[in-house]
Amino acid sequence: MRFLSLGIGIGDGFTDPLNQVQGYADSAYSMGIIDTRQRDYLLQLQAKFVNTTKAGDFSSAHAYLDQIMNYLNDLGTGTPRISIYNVRNSSDSRTVS
Repeated sequence: MRFLSLGIGIGDGFTDPLNQVQGYADSAYSMGIIDTRQRDYLLQLQAKFVNTTKAGDFSSAHAYLDQIMNYLNDLGTGTPRISIYNVRNSSDSRTVS
């Protein structure tokens, strides 16, 4: 069967969770959003997410993913407040638009 495709839309960019999640701690650390202690904590959570996903324990993997995302989101309560969806955006009142 052949079909003509004129394009593709991605509604949710979370297409490769095992690889995507493994980059969160290092990315946040390299951008200066978290310190070494926070990075190490996220690395532990990331490893648990990967291990439970590979073991097929998707319920536990989802719980670890929630912990990771909540931890990163809670970092957004500081000043400036970061967005886990776009770290270039913040609510820092000192930022000039």
